[in-house]
Amino acid sequence: MRTLRIRFPEPSTFIKWAGGIILAFNLAVIAASIWLLAQNRRHYQERAEVQTHNLAEVVEENIASTLERIDLAVLALVDEAEHDPDGPRLEAFARNQLRRAGVLDGLSLTDGQGRLLAGTKLSFRGEDPVGRAFALLAKQEAAPRLLLSSPIQMGSDGAWHLLLARSWERPGEAAGGLAIAILPLKRFNQDLAQVDVGPLGTVSLRANDFSLLARHPAQNGPDLAIGNRDFTGPYLAAARSEKPSVQFSTQSLLDEERRTYTLLRMDSYPLLLLVGLAERDYLQPWRHQAALAAFAVLVTVGFSLALGWQARSAWLRHLDAQAALEAKKEKYRLLAANTTAVIWTLDPEGRPTYVSPSILRQRGWTPEEFLALPSSSRALTDHSIRQILERVTGARNLAPGSQPFEHDLFEATVACKDGREIQVEAQWRIVWSEEGRLLGFQGVTRDVTERNRLEAEREAYIAELKDLKDRLEHMAQHDPLTGLPNRALFKDRLEQALVQAQRRQSRFAVLYMDLDRFKAVNDAHGHEAGDALLVAVAQRLSACLRQADTLARLGGDEFAAVLLDVQDHESVLRVAEAMVAAVGRPFELGPLTCTIGLSLGIAMYPADGASAPTLQSAADQAMYTVKQSGRNGFRFAQAAPGGQGTTPPGET
Repeated sequence: MRTLRIRFPEPSTFIKWAGGIILAFNLAVIAASIWLLAQNRRHYQERAEVQTHNLAEVVEENIASTLERIDLAVLALVDEAEHDPDGPRLEAFARNQLRRAGVLDGLSLTDGQGRLLAGTKLSFRGEDPVGRAFALLAKQEAAPRLLLSSPIQMGSDGAWHLLLARSWERPGEAAGGLAIAILPLKRFNQDLAQVDVGPLGTVSLRANDFSLLARHPAQNGPDLAIGNRDFTGPYLAAARSEKPSVQFSTQSLLDEERRTYTLLRMDSYPLLLLVGLAERDYLQPWRHQAALAAFAVLVTVGFSLALGWQARSAWLRHLDAQAALEAKKEKYRLLAANTTAVIWTLDPEGRPTYVSPSILRQRGWTPEEFLALPSSSRALTDHSIRQILERVTGARNLAPGSQPFEHDLFEATVACKDGREIQVEAQWRIVWSEEGRLLGFQGVTRDVTERNRLEAEREAYIAELKDLKDRLEHMAQHDPLTGLPNRALFKDRLEQALVQAQRRQSRFAVLYMDLDRFKAVNDAHGHEAGDALLVAVAQRLSACLRQADTLARLGGDEFAAVLLDVQDHESVLRVAEAMVAAVGRPFELGPLTCTIGLSLGIAMYPADGASAPTLQSAADQAMYTVKQSGRNGFRFAQAAPGGQGTTPPGET
């Protein structure tokens, strides 16, 4: 009988091979680490670019919202001046619009020579910019738009302001003058301060002539003074680009901090936003990763070298023993590869013939104890026992060499010696002889209790995050007191109504509402009564609308609505009458009974305007006309059949 002799390579050849493999492995680890760090750094850079762009859009929305509110006040003053330029109500109207805007230091109306007709007296430090700049802009025959000045120092304290103006015309004359809003630039600083750009980030606002209007965080120095126009290098190149937004990275000349910037050109106004995140801020996690990666590489290289040295020593000491171990290698390959799981074998009848020692760690029994257990204790349930018997019986009818169970995981819940129950999965393999005879079964059983628990927790966490996302989206778009859409969602619904009406050639109505005598109820009976009254008003107003219409609370006691697909003025008139009547009925608020009224203004698309700001302004002006002419009624923005209605005023 011939003995098979396994030939091993010479020790010197093995050492060279092993040394080369270890060297190649270490070089591969270092190269992979460098590549991964470079990719991660680029990832953080790209994420910073996305973040600066998103922050710039947030700032743009805040500033645009402020300017739109101011423009509504300016448009209202222009409309009042063009209808009655010499009327006695002009001064009171200007003061009222100044109060409603809430963010202005003044609101003025001038004639064509810059003389004040109504509103706040203009007091400048140095040269008067009205005659120098606004007179020139007012002569332009371009489409009407809001005009913005450069930064101007005004008043005795020399505070920086921005003038925003629209021209107006006297009836029958070529020119009337300007309606001018005086905005303190510190308002923009408040908008910028709402954005988190990190400890070293910056966000600034500049006019189209590059003059600095606001910066956060505020810093001292001539290069950061309001009105400064020093804008060079990559900043200037980005500003001169015709793209709406430009991203770049550069080192700041002011503090030598390298930042990633997004320069955003605002759509509606001649303003530039510059948002920068410092590399020291957004690369801080990457630097920690780089340090950990360097440490891991050093440990890996050191460990591989030590392992190589030990392998060399072991190879030289146990070369003869390797021949015997190699002969047994195939026999114990499956066992050695699955030491953390339980390895087992069954005979053709399904009786266990071997179980690995890891059964003690997995289920608490020694191999001898486990093999002596009845099948009911090993499998826990009758269903599991039936599944095992079905596989054993079915294997007898298979073609020799078949392996139908190799990729079919068998899952079950089994008992441990201490009474615990764990979840396991088993992978089966049929053992065939060379002649095709069924010899038995072998397999591996793994404990998947922790894995299943983590998967269940992950699914629950995902469901919780989805629910939180839905609730946050609802909170961001709805009034927390009444549950009605808020100002932002109302604006979006109004824009959708415009698009739909333009596409379908249909009409819709915009309603602005303000409660009469609400402040008296709130002051006399407290905020709780006021809140309860607002909720009740919202319910009554909602009952007057269709499901497709939108009712929103804009803030305080102000409401607005969009009525879609209206046929004529009469259909809107009926809704307005129902709303005024509904609010005019007494409210029962616990022991308190109160009566209030509703002033309602109506604007129709397209008769009263073709844009959201125009329609809102028209409805708002109509509402204030109702307020000034007795309250508790409604009025259309344009005269039409049924264009005005009133209801008798009620008393609380």
